[in-house]
Amino acid sequence: MNPIVQFGSHVRPSSTENASRLPIESIGHAHDEFLRLGADIEVLEPAELRERISATARALARTYADTETGNPSAHGGN
Repeated sequence: MNPIVQFGSHVRPSSTENASRLPIESIGHAHDEFLRLGADIEVLEPAELRERISATARALARTYADTETGNPSAHGGN
């Protein structure tokens, strides 16, 4: 499996002009490795990997949303 990804801070989901195919061993492994790159990468394919990363990003956003208002979340914030 070779997911299609884009690198850089100005990635566009509909554009594959600057996309690359990268070999991976599994969806789980790719998920963990690509998350390390934060917002500097966007997975375009496969859909299963894109959806899994999207779900993780939403969960992280919920976890850290309260820190913007100064209210640590109930997940162990001080």
